Amino acid sequence: MKTKGLALFSVLLIFTGLSLAAPPYEPGIVLETPVSTEDAVCQGYYQEQETEQGTVSFNWTVEDQFQIELNSYENVPPDTNVEDTLDSSNFEFDDYLACEVIVENNFGENSTLADTRVESAVPEVQEYEFHNYSDQHAFNTSALIMDREGTDVLEECRLEASNDTHTEVFDMDIDESVGDDTQAECFQSNISLNDFPVLQNLELNLTVEDHHGNLGNASDTNVVPNNPPEIFEVRPEDDSRTSGSDIELQANFFDRDGDEMNVTFYSEQASPEEICTETLFEGTVECEWEDLESMQDYQWTINVTDGFENVSETFEFRNIVASEVRAVTEFVHRYSSVVMPADGAKTVRYEVANNHDQSKELTSTVSGANAVFVREESNQISYSLPPDESEVFEIRLEPNSAGQDVLTVVTENENFDITNEDSMEVFARHPGTTTPEVPGIGFIHVMFLLMAATLFYYRRL
Repeated sequence: MKTKGLALFSVLLIFTGLSLAAPPYEPGIVLETPVSTEDAVCQGYYQEQETEQGTVSFNWTVEDQFQIELNSYENVPPDTNVEDTLDSSNFEFDDYLACEVIVENNFGENSTLADTRVESAVPEVQEYEFHNYSDQHAFNTSALIMDREGTDVLEECRLEASNDTHTEVFDMDIDESVGDDTQAECFQSNISLNDFPVLQNLELNLTVEDHHGNLGNASDTNVVPNNPPEIFEVRPEDDSRTSGSDIELQANFFDRDGDEMNVTFYSEQASPEEICTETLFEGTVECEWEDLESMQDYQWTINVTDGFENVSETFEFRNIVASEVRAVTEFVHRYSSVVMPADGAKTVRYEVANNHDQSKELTSTVSGANAVFVREESNQISYSLPPDESEVFEIRLEPNSAGQDVLTVVTENENFDITNEDSMEVFARHPGTTTPEVPGIGFIHVMFLLMAATLFYYRRL
């Protein structure tokens, strides 16, 4: 009885040992569908009934090339994921690709197969940009395209532009000379449609397609551009001075989009405030502002619109009637000319008067006959002249040689940019030569007059 029981125990022990010594379970497998430019990735899951380590192998097949690569990983613990890759140089677009995962331990092996087709690389849209043109409300768009299979497989680029009311589709040009052989540029050189309202949003969607039908795209929003009107060459200039009771206002206008512009000159100091208005596509607007006062600061505004944007610029000027602010200047000399020795010096006087109620900042400059102002020993003198006062300056003449010259004094009013100019002739003679200081009445003429008077007297006797 004891012997029989021992035999039964041995049988049970052998049966149990055989049941525990089994090959691994069928492995789990994940084969990601690769694109032609990327490595293929296959994952195998090693699962064991016990804790025995095993080997996981990956057998790759491409098209009819069986076992193009066999990679094995040993001493893999149970319940472990193992990943293997196949370099993309081993396959190309639309190839049949299979991955077999084989798991093995000391008691046997098991395997699972997965297969797929290699896909082509999807074109990538990069550096999507908009470029506003300088005229006609136009813009273009461009994008750098990356296709890892080579841009020679690009079929087309197209741009879809749409607003709330309608959609337009544009065929874009492809420039394959940009970058390396995996890059190209798609561009649309001119998008300008009246159906797209200016300064309104435009939805743009760019799509690039390769020969395999793969689509890459990018989208964005762009505002239909407008160039505001330009104002230039304004007269009178800002912060300038004018002279007169009537002043001409002038400005030039240009619109890069070719829009018609409506121009208005106005001022709150004018009556009526609107000085003039005109419509034009480009050119000059001129009009006259009448009845301005002297010594008055004025401000005026230019407003121009192209129907989409307004541009306003304001300018200031000070109006001065010259006769009301000009200094009074003259030579204080008995005759209208000066006669002097060629080798000597002579002094004449020059008077400047301020007959107005404001001080004047003046500069007088003398030229001719080697003249200088005696006070400064210079040909130029600057001074301030209070209201209702005058000042007399002595001017020394020292001609360099005999002959005729012109003595000129220019007096500038620095406050109002107004000048006076006075001149008189200078005759420099050598000793023994006489010239009257009033040309036309000389010694001979005087003797003749005396003789005529004597004859007239004796006739009366």
